[in-house]
Order: sequence, then structure tokens, then C-alpha cells
Amino acid sequence: MSARVTVTALNRDFPVGQAVVTAGGATFRAPLVDGSATLSLPALAVGTHAVTAAFEPAAGARFTPSAAETQTLVVREVAVSPTAAPPTTRLTTTTLALDTALGHLGGSVSVRASVTGAQGGGVRISTGWETVTTPLVNGVATATIQLTAMGTSHITATYVPADSSTAPSIATATIRVTKALTTVTMKGKFRKMRNSVDITGAVSAEGGLTFCTGRMKVTVLADGKRALKVQVPMNCSGKVRRLFAGLRPARKYTVIAAYGGSPTTQPATTRITMKGARR
Repeated sequence: MSARVTVTALNRDFPVGQAVVTAGGATFRAPLVDGSATLSLPALAVGTHAVTAAFEPAAGARFTPSAAETQTLVVREVAVSPTAAPPTTRLTTTTLALDTALGHLGGSVSVRASVTGAQGGGVRISTGWETVTTPLVNGVATATIQLTAMGTSHITATYVPADSSTAPSIATATIRVTKALTTVTMKGKFRKMRNSVDITGAVSAEGGLTFCTGRMKVTVLADGKRALKVQVPMNCSGKVRRLFAGLRPARKYTVIAAYGGSPTTQPATTRITMKGARR
């Protein structure tokens, strides 16, 4: 005897989780594949039985639990001729590993799903923002997921069997996604000619993120008083080069470089000092 449970999401995406069926005082569970699950039920005693079906979302999945109306199943005693035993469904176990538990917005995470007891099929990897399906090769499926959402997210791997002889299975892992930390470095040199300051600066970020847009705010202080304040565009390597000429004479120049951050990176600031020509 078997029961088939189908769960439909309002956003038309495939729900991630498991079906829970109660019959004859026992509870049975199976992961959803493409929104459906088929569960094998044991033979029930002759009589009337209440059968319930419910959906339990996977940990962290953005779906709400739901339940179907209770159904009534009547089991009658009938005479049957001997038949061959039904084929046994092979159980599987899925494990999921990420190459990092802390990712950076705009970066990526490598996902590795391993399935024991599987024969063919593939693995569906789901996040709160993306779903990809990759084939199973020697019991392993890998994928690279782009990180496009901030905060703590749950990544789910669901084994999708090639046929009904093998049961599906599911695993979940957690990743925390933040903006990448940035570092500003700067070098400077005072040039007596035209009383100028020549600076070279750069912004670098965790995860090797690049900068093809953005500006660095540069402030120059002459003996502690602001001499100028400008915004300097960065190139795709996150670097700036600028010569500030015609500054008022000073014993000491302080240059402050501030990167204001971006949708994927955090702000950062640095400062350097250099001797002037004034005595």
C-alpha cells in the first residue's frame, strides 16, 4: 500500500521539505521531489482508519507548514492468491558540505553533495534565491552557488533518483553571508616643486572581489587644517593615483583616504603623514 502526497507553493517554486503521513497509529516520512513524495505504508488491519498528510519545510527553507484534510480508509478482508513479493526500494543517505561557512555577498560557495546507496539520478541544490540540478557522478554532485542574499541562509541538497527503485533523501547546511571586509593602503610623497603631494592608494577586499566602479574620498590636512577634500575615481583594480599641487606651505601634511563601501563591500579608512617644506 502506498500514499502519494503533493505540495504546491504559492510562488510556483518546488517546496523543500518532507511529507508526513499518519495511518494506523504510525507516522511515515519522505522527502519531496518536484513537490511530491510517495510513501510505502504497511498492511493495515481490517477496519476503518484515519489517514492524515502534512508538509514539514526543511530547516531554514522559506515555506510554511501545511496539512491536508483527513481521509478515511476502509480495509476489507478479501481472499487473494499468492503473488510475488513487491520489489524493495533501496534507501539512500545524502550528506552536504560547503567549502566555507562564512561567505561574502557577491562571491560564491562551492557545494558538494554525497549520496550513498544511489544508482544514477541527480541532486537538486536549493537556496532561498537559486535552484540548480547537477548529475550524480560516482555518488557525488558538485555545484558553485553565487551568494546574492545577506544574512544566514540554508542550502538544501535533495537526491532525485533515476527511477522508483531508489528512495530520495535530503540534507541541509548553513552559511552566513556578509559584506566583504576591505582594506585601504596608501603611499605619499611631498614634492617641493609647486608645493605638492603625490599619492598612490588602493582598496582590496576579501574573497578577491574587484572594483570597476567606486570612488575614494581624499582629505589633505596642512598642519592639522583642511587644505582640500576631493573624491577620486578608482580603476578596476581598486587603485587611485593623484597629484595635489599648489597646497599652502606646511610643516606636516596628513592625507586621509576613505572608501565608502558598496552593496557588496564594507567601508574602510587609512591615513598617512609626510613632512612639508615650511620651517
